[in-house]
Amino acid sequence: MAKRGTCRCWVALLLLQAISLHFGLDFAKRVGMPRRPKSNPRARDRAASLLQVDSPESIPTTRSWNRAPAKSLRLPADKGCCSFRVKRHWRWRQMIEEPLGVYEFCNSTGPPRFHAIFASAPGEEEFLGCFRTPRDAAVAWDRRARRAEWPVLNFPVDGEEEGPTLLQDRFTFYRSKGFPYPPTSAAWRRNQLQDLLKLNVTGVWRSQWMLQLDDLQRSPGDELCWSFHPHSFAVSKTKGANKEMGPVKKPSALETFSSNAGLMKSLRTCLERCGDPACSPETLRGECKFHDDSMIFQGGGSWIANFPATVAAAIYQRFAPGGVVYDACAGWGGRLLGARLGGVRKYIACEPSSKTFAGLEELSNLLSPLEVELHRCGSEDFDVEEEVDVAFTSPPYFNTEWYSDERTQSHVRFPTVEAWRNGFLQPMLAKMVTALRPGGHLILSVTTRRAHRRSGLDLEGDVHQIVEELGLVQEPTLTMLKTGTDNGRKGRPIFVWKKAAG
Repeated sequence: MAKRGTCRCWVALLLLQAISLHFGLDFAKRVGMPRRPKSNPRARDRAASLLQVDSPESIPTTRSWNRAPAKSLRLPADKGCCSFRVKRHWRWRQMIEEPLGVYEFCNSTGPPRFHAIFASAPGEEEFLGCFRTPRDAAVAWDRRARRAEWPVLNFPVDGEEEGPTLLQDRFTFYRSKGFPYPPTSAAWRRNQLQDLLKLNVTGVWRSQWMLQLDDLQRSPGDELCWSFHPHSFAVSKTKGANKEMGPVKKPSALETFSSNAGLMKSLRTCLERCGDPACSPETLRGECKFHDDSMIFQGGGSWIANFPATVAAAIYQRFAPGGVVYDACAGWGGRLLGARLGGVRKYIACEPSSKTFAGLEELSNLLSPLEVELHRCGSEDFDVEEEVDVAFTSPPYFNTEWYSDERTQSHVRFPTVEAWRNGFLQPMLAKMVTALRPGGHLILSVTTRRAHRRSGLDLEGDVHQIVEELGLVQEPTLTMLKTGTDNGRKGRPIFVWKKAAG
């Protein structure tokens, strides 16, 4: 009987949890049950700071994404400290009024704990302590914000602004002004290019085969490229496939901004995650890419990325100094801009999207004396008329990003993985190899994620098989390291092959 009663209790708890999730209630918080959030790299980064400190006077510990920490801040769960951050599933009022910089964590030995985490800059976070109440954590965050001379605080005094007031003011401002597109004036663009030309692009090399930027999410040159492609903020990524309806899209940055919940979440993380008390347009654009339009702080947006221009420039300088290069999938212009920064003589590229092609043409007019030859077509149909020193690109991942619905798009023209592999990927690679001079290099930035494998796409494996059949010899792989790590296994591979001389 006792066992039967216990089973009934558990069934009742499970039913209550299902009801609470259906109506958007935070069940774990209400009944004191710890709940592990879904996998979220940003949540895991914050969850790694797990020191148990009760005093708000505790010495801050810096956790930087720009360099690898000396040792992990995580403590074993049996020490009683927090194990997992509770996912923020807030109502509108909570999204505005909950204290800034305070994160609730489950605790293995008692009530939840509250961590104070202060972002002094994008990718630079300070763990300020683990506290018994959210108010104590908020006070610790305020103390650090005052040292940084922030104008916004949880508990302001004379001349300081309260967090909810600033969030509501910025929300009203951006609602009245509309989406914060990058500047497009000729003077701004020229100044951006001049600043980029002063950079020492060889500084991205960390070793002979490893490259790294301080912040891959906001790499130098991105803003200049985005200013020529305002339509990029309306591009969506896919998050899986429905058997009846096909690919399911994530919200674009523009859709997240248009949603009240998405905009408020993005403004809040401008403060909490990026360390930008002004909620500047550049920071907000990035946060709208990261977030979806729900009331849950879990990412889920369409993070549309551009290949880092300085990384492309460093690769061009090594493999094609003053040479001719071919980019089969020009995309948002990162490798085009990199060709100018890297001293390339001539850049040849294909781009099938009409809007993106127009943006690339406009960008190319800024990059004199670089000679640019652009072709509005799919690279599976284009034959390069001259030999090139390097063929370097990052191909589309089938239908992961919906750049447009035009027939020239490879995933539209070839709607299944097998058709795309045979109709686009294989001929594109074959034409890149044919264009190479003897001794030239084929360089591809590709990887395969679990989501791709679930859809039957092994892009990395397919590329290796095709290139091997074309007779090229593989050289050591380059690795573009993730921000804040020196571990080559946690980077993006850039594969290099060499065409036989003669």
